[in-house]
Amino acid sequence: MLVSWYYQPYLAPGRLYDPTSALHHWLFDLRGVAFAAWTLAAFAIGALAGMLIRQIVPAIAATLAGYTVLAIVAGNLLRANYQPASHFWRVQWIEGGGLLALSVLLIAATVWLVHRRAA
Repeated sequence: MLVSWYYQPYLAPGRLYDPTSALHHWLFDLRGVAFAAWTLAAFAIGALAGMLIRQIVPAIAATLAGYTVLAIVAGNLLRANYQPASHFWRVQWIEGGGLLALSVLLIAATVWLVHRRAA
């Protein structure tokens, strides 16, 4: 909500931002459901990378690389074609749901690895 409030001058008609394209990549992932989903996905990627690599700096690098690849793929899949502003929440929930499913899988794999190594 804070990001949406901060960008309110840009979202106003006649300003720097075109309100007919609410799915612009630099603002879309910072608002609504997508922001929370991306945060959870980044955490899940980092937890799995840390569990697999077991060294801090290489795990951070792997997390950044994984997050970047995921962001590029998601951007190309979901927002490659023009979407009207009326599709904003639909695309937010689609992206959020996909990232939530991916996060659950990554966290499950991390927990499984922790249990496997503990045994």
